[in-house]
Amino acid sequence: MKAQYILEWKLFTHNIKNRVVFGIFIFICLFGAFVVESEFNPLRAIDVESLEAEVEDAEYFLENEDSATNPRMTEMFLTVMAINPPLIDAINEEDWSTVMAEEQNHYQYLVVNRYQYEGGYVDPRLYKYGEPSYIREIRQNYYDEYHAQRYQNYTDEESKLSLSKIEERTVLQAVVRHLQGYLPTIMIIMVILYTIDIFPKDRQHSSITQNVPLSKYKNGWAKSLVILIATTLTLLIGFIVFSILVTIQNGFGSFNLPIPIYGGTSNTFVGTSDIWVSQSIGVFLVQAIVLLY
Repeated sequence: MKAQYILEWKLFTHNIKNRVVFGIFIFICLFGAFVVESEFNPLRAIDVESLEAEVEDAEYFLENEDSATNPRMTEMFLTVMAINPPLIDAINEEDWSTVMAEEQNHYQYLVVNRYQYEGGYVDPRLYKYGEPSYIREIRQNYYDEYHAQRYQNYTDEESKLSLSKIEERTVLQAVVRHLQGYLPTIMIIMVILYTIDIFPKDRQHSSITQNVPLSKYKNGWAKSLVILIATTLTLLIGFIVFSILVTIQNGFGSFNLPIPIYGGTSNTFVGTSDIWVSQSIGVFLVQAIVLLY
């Protein structure tokens, strides 16, 4: 069986189609690192320049406009002056616990005072044209609760935080994001393309395969082992390439960093409430690998 495995491995690695599939997957990893991650815009981004610009607008308005003629704008800019300066100071001092607490207040200010659609309060990036307003509000509530749970996890986390971790830009957080997106589909397509001809080709040379001193069962296991190892190596090499490039930009992250997982809803005396559970990125990745394999 060892000789059969070696033969199948040589046939697999010399197959032009398999080399093309491998090259495409590596290209996808490069594209993800250079383009997708570079253009990634987190829902809860922390931008000092925009915060300072809001403070300048607030100062100009409060110094030059009559508060009695526009009480709503006055109240909004007073809120900016109360929230933004402590947040800016915390960012400059890299006091990330304070940043997370103040950023929660800042984002709620944005949602309530800036993002208003059809009577609801929705971040425009969660807005989809033509859908009912209550759907957008449900989506907004989901992300608000997700980030509230995430920030609480980070507050309880003992490892050192960074801006990249808070904005979910590190390698491990990016992998989690992609595993919740299109990456599983890409992996399934890759496996299908790897296996599409390794089993049917025996039918084209039936006279040869019939003389192989191995049962069809063992021959099938040899082919399956080739596919398993080839898939594992492809994913590992792709992960290494992606990790090196993203680590240079945003850091690798931590396997112990907790992430929130939506656990459905529960009925209470006052209605329904969402359930959130937390698990480390390491546990999540192990579960994902087991499920995919």
